[in-house]
Amino acid sequence: MEGVCGRGELRRMRVVLRNTRLGLYYAGAAHWVSGPEEAQDFQDVEHAREFAGQAKGGELQVFLHYNGGTRAYRAGGHHTVGRRN
Repeated sequence: MEGVCGRGELRRMRVVLRNTRLGLYYAGAAHWVSGPEEAQDFQDVEHAREFAGQAKGGELQVFLHYNGGTRAYRAGGHHTVGRRN
């Protein structure tokens, strides 16, 4: 997924899943990593939401990661939960 930043430059946005209990990101086939950079990129919010909805326990949340920032996705918007420089 690509977006336009403040100066009109394209930026790459990653759509990832985070386990809210563990604080780790899904990297595929029961593999978890500490940072969104290494996590599986679902590329589409709806695809990630469907996957999270099928997961046991309901502990997965969709996050958008771009330009060193990570935002939790919420239907109707998102909010900042962390920032990395």
